[in-house]
Amino acid sequence: MKPCPKCKSLYGYSLGNEIFACPECSHEWNPDEVGDENVLKVLDSNGNELVNGDSVIIIKNLPVKGAPKPIKSGTKVKNIRLTDGDHNIDCKIDGFGMMEKAQKNFQTGLNQLDEVMDKRTRAIQRKLKGVETLSEAETKNILPEIADASLMMDEEEDDE
Repeated sequence: MKPCPKCKSLYGYSLGNEIFACPECSHEWNPDEVGDENVLKVLDSNGNELVNGDSVIIIKNLPVKGAPKPIKSGTKVKNIRLTDGDHNIDCKIDGFGMMEKAQKNFQTGLNQLDEVMDKRTRAIQRKLKGVETLSEAETKNILPEIADASLMMDEEEDDE
């Protein structure tokens, strides 16, 4: 006697040819073909079995705890993960969540900063085109303390 996989009756009996039957629900099964009952089996709205890595489309608005808006119907979700617990599907949805908005704002700020820095760099380069290199004598006349400091540094390098 083997328990029925459908109704869990303890009175399943052999019909021969490795087939068992349940007297309570009339279910017939082969114990060798009965899958592991502890395996998580998740079905979609059409009755198709889902597996890790599947892509699904949301068929009705799905409220998310802590989110200001629901996930809209028609949203495609890629690469789902099946989990045990109160919810069977875990996933990441592009463009949804608080961090997405913060990340987008941060990237916009970086882009604006790059543009400003690029404009300032070009402006400085244009201004420096007309600047000439001063001779050592002119440098001493205009900036005597810098010229003395550079001479002292040159002497220290010569000593080494």
